[in-house]
Amino acid sequence: MKKENDYLAVGFQNVDDTQKQAFYLACLRSIDAIPYFQEVKERSYDLLKLKEAKAVLEIGCGMGADLFRMAERISDRCTLSGVDQSLFMLEEAKLNPCYAQYNNLFLYHADARSLPFESQKFDRCRIDRTLQHISHPEKVINEVFRVLESGGICVIYDNDWSTFSLSLRDSRLSRIVEIYWCDAFENGRIAIELKGYLHRAGFTQITYLPSTLVIEDFATADKLYDIEKTLFMAEKENDLTKAEVKKILEECKEQTKEGTFLCALTSYTISAVKESE
Repeated sequence: MKKENDYLAVGFQNVDDTQKQAFYLACLRSIDAIPYFQEVKERSYDLLKLKEAKAVLEIGCGMGADLFRMAERISDRCTLSGVDQSLFMLEEAKLNPCYAQYNNLFLYHADARSLPFESQKFDRCRIDRTLQHISHPEKVINEVFRVLESGGICVIYDNDWSTFSLSLRDSRLSRIVEIYWCDAFENGRIAIELKGYLHRAGFTQITYLPSTLVIEDFATADKLYDIEKTLFMAEKENDLTKAEVKKILEECKEQTKEGTFLCALTSYTISAVKESE
């Protein structure tokens, strides 16, 4: 089903093709400011053992916020490369004052399913909430395996949108909204599917670390999860009636006022190793 290009579940696939790039930048900056995401990002840096790294690759680097944080943690002898399919996001990264500070940081415009690097070029790879938006994510994993050297570490953070839940009193309405949002993504259950992709590519020591984000006010949940737009789109496709949309919005706002609103999602930080030959 066709979704609007400013709908967060699908828009990150084609940021360059929309007139609302600022919308996506605002979303990324909102996420970056939330303590939960700061914690899971720090966890990923730790799992990568950046102090020991020689060449680090980030797939889906976006506006570069994580690249610049990793640049502070690597040695001067280590190179740091960021790949993104969006020229707009890469230009935003280059506009950041941090970009000019590092002569060992490089940006590439490329499709993650066909990386422009020789085999075994990197010893670390990080992917953060990118695979949920890419068709044939197994091709990305196969490419990561190819460009990692033996003993290289890959760390991925992504969502299992099938765990997305709202505290509506009517469980039927909750499930309609939850399923619609999950199914809008290219890969709504990517975090669960990744173990198979990693195993088949040849990775070992695959480890899953779960984390759950709980949001207790509707405005924040709507900013991150496009709830209101999801309701209107579900209505447009006859999954919800106009009356049901109104009821859900009123209940979410009422629950927020009385302190009973809850929206939750379980995600995973996944680490894997390309075994030494």
